[in-house]
Amino acid sequence: MLDCLSRGINKSCKERYDEMTHDYKGINVGNLTKDMPHLVNYPKDAYKSVFDGINTKIVDFMWERTTGYDSEVAIEYFGVPITYGELKQEKILEYAKALSKFGISKGDYITLCLPNIPETVYLKYAANMIGAASLMLDPRINSEQIARMVNKSKSVLLFCHNEICKPKIEPIKERLMVEKITNISPTHSLPASLLEQTLETSPVRLKFLLKDYLIRLQEIKDSGRYYQLDKFLELSHQHTGNYIASYEENQPATALCTSGTTADNLKACVFSNENYNAMVNNLKYISACLPPGKRFLGVVPYFSAYGSFCGFHNSFSNIWLVVLVPKINPNKFIQSVIKHKANVGIGVPAYWEQLTKPSMRVYNFFRPNFCRHIDLPITGGDETTVKKLIDINSSLKKYGSEAKIVEGYGETEFGGSVSVMSNAPEKYNLNSVGILLPGFYGRIVHPETGEEIGLNERGELELGGPTMTLGYLGEEEKTKEILTYDKYGRPLYKTGDIMSINEKGELFYYGRLKRVMMRPDGHTVANFPIERRLKSHFAVDDCVVVGIKIREDANGTIPTAFIKLKSGVKGTSELARQLDDYCLEDIGERERALVITYIKEIPYTKSDKIDFRDLERRRFDDMDIHIMDSIFFDRPSLVRKLAQSTIKKIS
Repeated sequence: MLDCLSRGINKSCKERYDEMTHDYKGINVGNLTKDMPHLVNYPKDAYKSVFDGINTKIVDFMWERTTGYDSEVAIEYFGVPITYGELKQEKILEYAKALSKFGISKGDYITLCLPNIPETVYLKYAANMIGAASLMLDPRINSEQIARMVNKSKSVLLFCHNEICKPKIEPIKERLMVEKITNISPTHSLPASLLEQTLETSPVRLKFLLKDYLIRLQEIKDSGRYYQLDKFLELSHQHTGNYIASYEENQPATALCTSGTTADNLKACVFSNENYNAMVNNLKYISACLPPGKRFLGVVPYFSAYGSFCGFHNSFSNIWLVVLVPKINPNKFIQSVIKHKANVGIGVPAYWEQLTKPSMRVYNFFRPNFCRHIDLPITGGDETTVKKLIDINSSLKKYGSEAKIVEGYGETEFGGSVSVMSNAPEKYNLNSVGILLPGFYGRIVHPETGEEIGLNERGELELGGPTMTLGYLGEEEKTKEILTYDKYGRPLYKTGDIMSINEKGELFYYGRLKRVMMRPDGHTVANFPIERRLKSHFAVDDCVVVGIKIREDANGTIPTAFIKLKSGVKGTSELARQLDDYCLEDIGERERALVITYIKEIPYTKSDKIDFRDLERRRFDDMDIHIMDSIFFDRPSLVRKLAQSTIKKIS
């Protein structure tokens, strides 16, 4: 394991609790509220209860909590129900036996490069059952990133869906150190009768059948390099021995990627069973009021920390029904909430703001009180305003829901969530990003000196708690860089966020220390990797990338590259496309600049520093631009204007 873990980050949860409540290194810290003011918001035993029952595998944790509920529906996928009994007694066991028969054993990794489909759920819990860990990758990352992460984890098997086999896996298959590449069709869990009878999905079925056929031909050509899922599952019928691994403390359960850019800096956080189970215990103070059977909209990706921890494991452990949605149009989030009658939904602020659009009034005319089923609307991942949150709440009430939007704050390194707003009327505060969950502790320090500062003062937030990552996969030095320790010797993660905390334990967010951009969908994009890549192109003299708002009241920004070309090079539309393609060879499609514009000179301040503010204040209406992806340009008039704009030719 990681060297830095020897300093305490891998201590058992019981040891961490004992250190918090008894003398530790000569310092009495029995009065928890002195250094953890947020605990005044919770029951007296809340901190201790976070550690109850978490020392077990995540599959066993879920299994025990769902005992007696086998007839309840666990997953709904395109209308097809899968009960908890089927999930546990059939699917997870079948996949666990197949993995074990193939040769996967305790301590091994498998890679899941899959969207939100039932097989992703089966494989994650099945791997955990036999003591293996799952590296979960976003299928949208590029081939180089996939190759690097798969090999870094030393995965034995790679599971991917057939949409990415040809364009992304084929170019790197010879460099992948896995034994087999197992292809999964998103339609695998759907009955043939349903696919044949449903006009909406029949074309989809034909599409994937064709892809499966082509991949089978490739399998023959490659002498079995590819492994079809049906063939893999046949192994389960051949297994006769024991395959269930014993629990081991601090054993890796998953590895989840942070927001990476280039292939050489994508990182994966390693998480233990205890990390996952402690998150469920933390969140019970937010969602305990919701009984079994509630419907959770599974839109947030399973490969993200927030989705894996707060979305899926938390939902299954609370006996909720998870509606799996493998792909969604960001502009139709609310329609999906309504269509699936979701009680719980997680989305960036822009998703929930769809409720405030005039079109919703027309929708309400035909379907009165269409929000009446919404019990817990959760948002985060992007900055918003109090006014926008008030408007969302007004719309929720207008359309039949008694719920109020709940905003949270989190980091991938902690499983996606560390604070959530209280929905108790007397504690509901739209100005904050929530109250630290009871299992966490933290402090605010001066960004330059590192000295701890008082309540209500701005500084960098440093955090610790039972969901804190074991470290970055294969990156001991990078793990050490983000760690520090408090006066009690407890490990803390340096978030890089400027925040403050008040006497009630509420957190207030003011921005990032580093240069990053937040897209309208909440995805974080780093400026530097784009600039570094573009500057290496032979036609580029200089480049600055900043985020620009589509309009003043818009959420998030559009990553925009201001490019100064070398003398004699003309700024054409074709060159812009070539520059975009050049970037995509090194960085993911979600990490690139969405707009490219040419500039004669990079602006500088009087102190000879790049004037980022000058560029950020500019508006698309006044610029000659080239749009690489128009997904966030949601106003038709603006799209037409931008699409028709002509890039100036600059020598």
